[in-house]
Amino acid sequence: MAAQVQLFKEQRSNPRYPVNVALEYRLLLRDSVVVTGVGTLVDMSSSGVLFQTAEFLPHGVAIELFIAWPTKLNNSDALNLYVTGTTVRTHGMDTAIQICESEFRIRETRATISGESLPVLCNA
Repeated sequence: MAAQVQLFKEQRSNPRYPVNVALEYRLLLRDSVVVTGVGTLVDMSSSGVLFQTAEFLPHGVAIELFIAWPTKLNNSDALNLYVTGTTVRTHGMDTAIQICESEFRIRETRATISGESLPVLCNA
């Protein structure tokens, strides 16, 4: 018996690409940070981001993401993709946002007691 292949047309206007990197987030209420946390990027497109966190995030709130971009600027400077948007869908610990604005920023580092440099995802 021949296997049947069912083709589905992608309904999104912008294709999503899988990206597995760390991120930090800030939920905003009236331009004040009310919740901060960390998560993992699942996938993204030019108009949206899907990520996972350890806690449930509400639908319909303003959010900032600081995504640890997997490549460096000029092979030396670590980058964050800074994204602002609104949470549009939540399912368990998965949250989807619609992107309002985005820009690349050079990731800062902070020195530790031992003298090592640790990356700082959130350069506010």
